[in-house]
Amino acid sequence: MIAPSISLYLAICFLVIYLFAETSISKYKRDKTLVFMQDDRGSLSKIKKAIFFAILIAFLCSYIPFGKFNDSLYIYSGCTTLGIGLIFRSYSIVILGKRFTYVVTILKEHPLQTKGLYAIIRHPGYLGQLLILIGSTVLFGNWISVTLAFLILFPFYHYRISVEEDLLLQYNEDYGDYSQRTYR
Repeated sequence: MIAPSISLYLAICFLVIYLFAETSISKYKRDKTLVFMQDDRGSLSKIKKAIFFAILIAFLCSYIPFGKFNDSLYIYSGCTTLGIGLIFRSYSIVILGKRFTYVVTILKEHPLQTKGLYAIIRHPGYLGQLLILIGSTVLFGNWISVTLAFLILFPFYHYRISVEEDLLLQYNEDYGDYSQRTYR
């Protein structure tokens, strides 16, 4: 059996590595001449604040004496969820390549990605990011951490996806048909 302090250490390590990777990717600047339309409506800033707040609350809740997971199965569940999230997030970044941006943006000559995971789900990158964060909070060892993190994060991801989909519906005629045959 793995001690709870080790799982908390694992969660913190994963979160630091994840946040470092995301920050490193965000420093990669897009060629501004490729930008056709940019309409973020503050969603990036809101997501960043929600992530920080959710992690902070989840971390603090890990010290609450009740709500603790009783066996070490949560460590395997947290690592598995986190791992699947990393795969989804990395996949979307690699597949989108130069089209990947943090600010909701449509680039010139921006074809709609509809193959691979994108044939099933419209936003595997967001799903991956959410799974990374939820998997990490599972490693905090308290179901209250997981519940609060999800309740904090979900509305902000929903908002972000709505902003992105509104822009895509406005400037990409194929997006309406695509959204009818895939999961959000």
